[in-house]
Amino acid sequence: MRPSKRDEIVERALSVFAEEGYGRAGMDALAERIGVSKSSIYNHFESKDALILAALGVQEARIDALVSTRVAAAEGPRAALLAVFEALGLWFASPGFRGCLFQRAAAEFQAEESPVRVAALARKRAFAGRLQDLAEAAGAPGAGPALHALAEGAILRAALGLTKDAAGEARRAAETLIAAEAPAR
Repeated sequence: MRPSKRDEIVERALSVFAEEGYGRAGMDALAERIGVSKSSIYNHFESKDALILAALGVQEARIDALVSTRVAAAEGPRAALLAVFEALGLWFASPGFRGCLFQRAAAEFQAEESPVRVAALARKRAFAGRLQDLAEAAGAPGAGPALHALAEGAILRAALGLTKDAAGEARRAAETLIAAEAPAR
């Protein structure tokens, strides 16, 4: 089935935002890069923020699906928790990976009431909550916040190209944290 015009706009905007950020992509430049008229964008989205939110929604769904697939395939609670880092590694290796659009949104949209900032922070809180739930199931509830910090740091390190194995390094550190809090019995 062919994607709708709205879906095509979101998909192309997602690429532009990943390459240029949100602020540099004004509506005129965005329309040109996407290959549609500005009025076509406004036919589908009431504002640039609405387009950004739609793009973030697509990104969130993709990352959630990747993580959920790896977690579901894991055997046991500890393996499920560590599978998050495997999923991150797959994401980092995917074509076009340029970092986390939610981290970028939180950095670029500083006004607390900005709907984009609110959405970005909600996503980060949800990810932290998911890691906390997995940590509790693995018997290491106190490790949840540190595991979230490891994951977010790995995302940033991968985006900046500071290491070729950000996910693997974070996974190994996660194993150490989990073992320290809940030694194998």
